Amino acid sequence: MSSGSGRDAGRKTPGSSKSKSSSSKSSSSKPAGRGFVARQAAADSNVNQLAIVGEASAKERVLREKAHAVGTICIDDVLQLDRATSDFLMNPAKSAPIRFRRLKVTIGESDGEVLFDQCLVEDDSSEMGESVDEAGSDLGGDDEVSAASEVVYILPASSLGAMCTAYTEFKATEEIQDFYMIERFFYEDVMLKDLRFSFGFCIPGSINTASITYDTPEISDDLRQKIIANPKRVRADSFYFRDGVLFMHYKSNYTYVNMA
Repeated sequence: MSSGSGRDAGRKTPGSSKSKSSSSKSSSSKPAGRGFVARQAAADSNVNQLAIVGEASAKERVLREKAHAVGTICIDDVLQLDRATSDFLMNPAKSAPIRFRRLKVTIGESDGEVLFDQCLVEDDSSEMGESVDEAGSDLGGDDEVSAASEVVYILPASSLGAMCTAYTEFKATEEIQDFYMIERFFYEDVMLKDLRFSFGFCIPGSINTASITYDTPEISDDLRQKIIANPKRVRADSFYFRDGVLFMHYKSNYTYVNMA
């Protein structure tokens, strides 16, 4: 793909992106970086098992009630959210058709300063094995789904508002006609970024890569200082859709620090 979100071309969002992707059948190479098994979100059948939690916004409560009634969550549903979700929309599952292998983010283009570079699987056996958190604890039980599996990032304050490039590598374990991602970043109820990207068709067993360069809307000095002074208050949801239906949900939070 030589450009970003085909489905949402022309849709106005708080950021813009350009991207390239590729795929191959080979799975012999291993990406560099420190390893931990990626958090995998639930199958559609688990979408109604999470209770509505106390911190959920009114729009999130509406979404959860609808999901409980119909059993699925669609693209338009998550676009109604006006802040980060209070908890996962889906329970963990080992059967997700996508396994992320590597995530690398740089400031500027792909050859810029590396913010983080993570290997998400160590070998093929771990891809299909237990979902574990960074410390090695199982995330299989319903009671453990929440903050324990929310990824935490500590980044330099200089990256706030900067153009960044995200490189990702993933394996498709099943055929997917239309693989689509929405990633939204909030500071409380202020949306910082809204990224949308269509990976398109994925061949079963293929290793796929995508590089997405995106601009972040200008951040005021006042908001920048609030973000730096309040660790973990920037929160993000990564929603992944198969043919328009949510099948994975990742959560993360961000702390920005001034580097000496």
